[in-house]
Amino acid sequence: TLGNGSNDLIEFSARTFLTNGDNALYFKHGFAIYPLAIMATGADLKELPVTKNYHQDLTSVINYIDDRSKVVFIASPNNPTGSANKTSEIEEMLKSLPDDLIVFLDQAYFEYIEDEHYKVPFDLIEKYENLIISRSFSKAHGLAAYRLGFCISSQKIADYLNRVRQPFNVSS
Repeated sequence: TLGNGSNDLIEFSARTFLTNGDNALYFKHGFAIYPLAIMATGADLKELPVTKNYHQDLTSVINYIDDRSKVVFIASPNNPTGSANKTSEIEEMLKSLPDDLIVFLDQAYFEYIEDEHYKVPFDLIEKYENLIISRSFSKAHGLAAYRLGFCISSQKIADYLNRVRQPFNVSS
């Protein structure tokens, strides 16, 4: 699914999977768009704490979800803190969560990852159909003015996201 930057993709996911009475989770010091997109749907916010060094403890997510939880937003690497989660941490979290909880993994800064342990492969989606991985061309390729993001997901999720996506949403 293409987006006018990561913002679009986050908003598509919120609009697709959240409504009044639901809730969505995100970590403190995460991307400012997460709470804005969640609130726009009427869903409740659940801000998760980070550790002393701003690390997102993914093992804690399971402790915050309830029957109204529909989406969890995670930025890795995170802006502005610079923290990141290893692929093994992400996969352990995915194993522990319900299959119907959408996990939006925001990797707008993916190209800045040097350590292979933090590079989440797209094929993880084959194993976890509730996973959405978003990336951006805008950051590492000097295209900030062009606002071009994309996300990889299961075909089912892509079909849902493309129902709320405007047909000409990507700028020049």
